[in-house]
Amino acid sequence: MRHQRIESLGPLEDVRKKHTKSEVVLSSMFKLPKVQVPQSSKNALSVNPNWSHLNYQNDKSKTNNTYLEIQEILLQQVSLSYPNVLNQVKKFIQQSQMGITLTELTKNSQLIESSINLFTQSIQIILQIIKEKEPKKIELNPPIETEIQRKFSLALMKESNNKIDRETQIVNNELKIINHKLQNELNQLATKLRNLEISMDVELLKEKIKELTEELKQRTLELKIEIQNRDQQLIKHLQKIAQLKSIIQQHDEKIEELQTYINTNQERFTQMETTFMSVYNERYYWKDVSKMLEEDLLSQQMRYQKFLAEEAKSKKKLQLLQRELDQIKIEKSKRVEIPEFNKEAEENLQKLLYLFTKEKFHMVQMKAFIQDKMSKLNEQEQQQYQFMKNLKLDHIYMDRLNKYTYPRQSFLVFYESQIKLIESEYKNINRHKISLNYFAIIRAILDAKFNEFQYLENLQVASKFADFVFSWISTFSLDKYTKQIIQVNQDQLDNIRLDFLMDTLNPKLGQIHEVITFNQFLFEQSSLDEVYYYLHCRYMLFKGQVKNLSRSNFETIMYIKIEQAEQLIQEIMHKYPAEQIIYTKNMIKEMVVTKQKIKLVDSHYVLRILLELYRQERQTRLAVLKEMFHSCLSLQSFGKYGVNYRNFRKIFQFNFPTSSEVEICSLFREAHMCGDGIVTAESFFTAATEQNFFIKQLQLQYLMHPPQVEFYKLSYCEFNLPYLDFYNHYNQIPKKLIQNVCLSMGLEYVNAELNKYYQIIDALFAHPYNIYSLIQMITKLISIFNKVQMLKNLQKAQEEWTSMELEAIRQLVNQIPGVFGLILDLDGEERLNIIQKNQKIRALQLVGKRKALKFYSFISAMLNAKVKHEKQPDASPKRGMRKSGKF
Repeated sequence: MRHQRIESLGPLEDVRKKHTKSEVVLSSMFKLPKVQVPQSSKNALSVNPNWSHLNYQNDKSKTNNTYLEIQEILLQQVSLSYPNVLNQVKKFIQQSQMGITLTELTKNSQLIESSINLFTQSIQIILQIIKEKEPKKIELNPPIETEIQRKFSLALMKESNNKIDRETQIVNNELKIINHKLQNELNQLATKLRNLEISMDVELLKEKIKELTEELKQRTLELKIEIQNRDQQLIKHLQKIAQLKSIIQQHDEKIEELQTYINTNQERFTQMETTFMSVYNERYYWKDVSKMLEEDLLSQQMRYQKFLAEEAKSKKKLQLLQRELDQIKIEKSKRVEIPEFNKEAEENLQKLLYLFTKEKFHMVQMKAFIQDKMSKLNEQEQQQYQFMKNLKLDHIYMDRLNKYTYPRQSFLVFYESQIKLIESEYKNINRHKISLNYFAIIRAILDAKFNEFQYLENLQVASKFADFVFSWISTFSLDKYTKQIIQVNQDQLDNIRLDFLMDTLNPKLGQIHEVITFNQFLFEQSSLDEVYYYLHCRYMLFKGQVKNLSRSNFETIMYIKIEQAEQLIQEIMHKYPAEQIIYTKNMIKEMVVTKQKIKLVDSHYVLRILLELYRQERQTRLAVLKEMFHSCLSLQSFGKYGVNYRNFRKIFQFNFPTSSEVEICSLFREAHMCGDGIVTAESFFTAATEQNFFIKQLQLQYLMHPPQVEFYKLSYCEFNLPYLDFYNHYNQIPKKLIQNVCLSMGLEYVNAELNKYYQIIDALFAHPYNIYSLIQMITKLISIFNKVQMLKNLQKAQEEWTSMELEAIRQLVNQIPGVFGLILDLDGEERLNIIQKNQKIRALQLVGKRKALKFYSFISAMLNAKVKHEKQPDASPKRGMRKSGKF
């Protein structure tokens, strides 16, 4: 409002700016006295430094007096200087008030400012007109000026009766500044009035002033109305704003509630999305698997039908052959054939037995045997033999217990025909290029050797490792592209053998733990029980054969997770002290390698540590046996001290209670032969190593004796230890883990069958009446005990379940029905089958028995008649003597 009223006086301001020069002249003419305002007028008038901004207070009387005094002073100045225009100035002053009373001016400070500005501008215009008409300089009369100043000061001194304090001094200073500015303005107005009187007519100015005043009134009224309207609109808008703020606040609260709800549901949505995607992917995956299984099932059904057809044909052929065999037996039983006595065959047999024992005796004395052999060779053969003997690898471990075996030639004896070529190749061994299939070959050989141990029923016929390796590389090979085992090409057999030997002897591979262990086995620096122990730990570590892993064909060093290695150590060393287990784990942690934020370790380094522990166990076992044998020594028939059979049997039963009498007898005779007629701990250890007796002790023992039951429970004794061990392992099988995996993979039928077999086992263990039939069940279950162990090892490795583990579960389920079929139907079905077979054979047996009796009676009658006919008392020899007089 204030600024709008000031802007409406814009044209007068432009006129004022044009006459700035006249203001200087007028200010020099008028010299007003300094005005002193009393303390009572402290709040009457407050003036800013700018002339156009005046703020008046509400003291009406003081403001009116000051205004009138200024008016009188102005009229006196005009009357003295320009008496001819005095009337015009009075009229102009009256018109300049615009009909606004001083009471209204005091109420509105903006109206005061606008009126004063209009008044001063109008005076300036008049003075400018007067100045133009009368340009001559006007000189004031000094006595008149002094009189005016005196009157002006007297008028102002009426208000100066009160005390002047610090605040009135500030107001006085401001009024002094205002007086100075008013004096300057009066001077300017005087000059402008003179100019106006000269230049133009005052009447025209009055008319213009009237028009301006009318326009100003109209403009002020319009502005007042507009301000009122805008104030009303502002009130309405403020009300609307308040309403909108309340609405916005409500919406903000709702938005916050929705945001919290969205945030809480976002996690659920992401989880649902991930589960949906996983289920979606698994659905298609298992759909493909089911289709593949259907195809496999159809193919197996077709094969089974073909097998049934072939079986029917073979049964017919078998029946025909059985008939022919029966006829041959009947015909053969009708005639008696007496074999002739062959003296040469008997003598050769005696020589063979003598030579066998003599050769066995000399095999123990290795040094004398080698010296005799070296003396019979020529120079070239001696040189070749010396190379084979002196060829040693620095990285091959020399076992101190290796001397307790029969002396055999090295693996290089198979290459005796190529010894010169090997010597030339060995000189450039560092330049030899290692085959890409070398590691895949040795891993396949180790898998095959472990399979041999598993499928052999009699471990005494197990082949030596060097013999097995040479026979394997002479029979099989690996395809370069598919990495599958194929038949070896006989045309390139010599080159294949030579390349394998050069790869084995290459010193570049001397730092790889797998190659070190393989060379120890190949050059027979380890016994077969050490080989079996190593391969068994290897099978448990990789959860099956290494050849089944695709990375085994390409990786030089096979790394495993540190958790998997610690789990194997915990399983193998569960009977060791906790300090030794922790020390072994710390040794493995020192060789940890981090790849992609996963801690890995060389798997064959772990296996080598376990092998060294087993070697220490063998040495400890030998030391214990030495102490026990030394305590049982007695004087033998040869004049030397040894262990007799009675003490040997006691030692054997105390240390190996599950061994049979046949094993005890055979080992005693073998130890007797190795010790040159004396049984000692060393000779027994050598015999047990050669007969692979310790391998049998490493394997799971069959339950040959019935368990002992006390109070409806298995008693804790030596005979029941295998039963208790099996039952403890059975309780540790992760049944819930297998159940969850089967259900997640969609194998409900596997889970159902497993639950059925668990119930049968629990029932057999619960009832004491079935405890004796439990022998047969556990005996059959021992064959799948390794697979149970594999499932137990998978308890801490749930993330690594692959198709191999699932296939193992399927095989376990497929084997269990056959086992329990034998358990539950052993007393029924087998007896029925035996009875049926006996009934079928009974008729033939009766017929054969009758004919045999008739035949034997006929033969005996003929022989008796012949003896009576030929017998003569005088010529008969003595009893037990031949005709020649010899026995």
